[in-house]
Amino acid sequence: MRHVRPALLGALMLAGAALPALAQPAPPAAPPPGAAAPQPPGPRGPMMHGPAAVFARVDANHDGRVTAEEAWSFAQARFAEADRNRDGALVLEEWLAIRLMPAPDGAPQPGPSPMRARMAAAIFRAIDANRDGKVTPEELRPAVEAQLRALDANGDNGVTLDELPFAAHGRHHMPPHHGAPPPPPPPG
Repeated sequence: MRHVRPALLGALMLAGAALPALAQPAPPAAPPPGAAAPQPPGPRGPMMHGPAAVFARVDANHDGRVTAEEAWSFAQARFAEADRNRDGALVLEEWLAIRLMPAPDGAPQPGPSPMRARMAAAIFRAIDANRDGKVTPEELRPAVEAQLRALDANGDNGVTLDELPFAAHGRHHMPPHHGAPPPPPPPG
């Protein structure tokens, strides 16, 4: 299951989120007088990885909150990048090529593992409302909006790191049992 989670996150991010994955650390505190200012995340500063890096890309205005507009803009940009033949629709092969983050230094990115590919294919089929083997922006948008609503725990029409069940507390994957408490020990 460990490899399925990043694929699911990626698909949810595109499909609905530009969020699955979303996490942005709180703004850093001001440095003490005389101390050097911390470097911002990015090419010159510490590199973010996993959900925090995706969240930072989706959060266009960098306010620590992803809105429906930001999520949809991110999804549209990823869609356009993946639509190799520019026909306005993604077939499964193009869907599997979606990348939420650019490769470091332009390095080639490997394709998805077989497990990730199966999960991404299942999500593709779920979003393909008319079952024509293609996903269009019109089919994608309801999934993006539904994912945002699902992640928006406090109902304020935006998603923050605290609302993400699998990105909170610096974790890059979901806890065992998807957040459910562990099963009780066997009677002894």
